[in-house]
Amino acid sequence: MLRGFFVILFAGFMAQAGAAQGILYDCDVTQKRKDLDWISDKVGIVVKPNGQVTVIDAVILYFNKTPMSAKVVRNDAKRLDVRWTIRGAKDDANQRVGYFDYSAQINKKTNKFAIYAKPENYPNRFSGKGKCTPRTE
Repeated sequence: MLRGFFVILFAGFMAQAGAAQGILYDCDVTQKRKDLDWISDKVGIVVKPNGQVTVIDAVILYFNKTPMSAKVVRNDAKRLDVRWTIRGAKDDANQRVGYFDYSAQINKKTNKFAIYAKPENYPNRFSGKGKCTPRTE
């Protein structure tokens, strides 16, 4: 279901970009702790021609309702590293979590993907790994 949504979302970004081409990284998380809802099974990362990055996944859609801007930490020929924060989330016990800091890395040579989520006042972080498919159309 989200795969089709990412393609539609990306098509909208591409139309806005005009002749310049952006990239959608269509990422599947295949390794994570079972029932870990803070890490989505599917993540979309859109890098626009002007360098701006937008992210979308099930957690973002649940709490933010729309895709979010991400901060680019690194974007070179080998790697893309981005970060974003979800504020005002609630856990499954309905307790408010002030924020979740997320980071994601894509190895552009192998398309390997890693995502991490660290909640406020929590000593550990959640993580997932998988692969991305870069799409330009």
